[in-house]
Amino acid sequence: MTDAEIYRQIKIMLLDGGLSEAGAAEKMGMTKQNLNRKIRSGTVRLSEFLQIAHMAGYKVYAERTNEAGEAERTELK
Repeated sequence: MTDAEIYRQIKIMLLDGGLSEAGAAEKMGMTKQNLNRKIRSGTVRLSEFLQIAHMAGYKVYAERTNEAGEAERTELK
C-alpha cells in the first residue's frame, strides 16, 4: 500500500466510524496536528492504525496461506 492509499483508508475508517481526526487524536492522547502529520507522511505505526480501526468499529485481519493451500486468518488486536 502506498502512503496515499493508507491515508485514504484511515480517512474512510474515521468517516465510517463517525469520528473526526480531532476526536480520534484526543482518544489516542495526541494532538490533531500530530495525528494528521503522521497520516499524511505515512508514519502511522501499526499499533496506531489498529487503534484507529478499532475505535471506528473495524476488525483487522492478517491472512496467510498454509502448506495445504488453505487460508488462515488471525485477528490483529
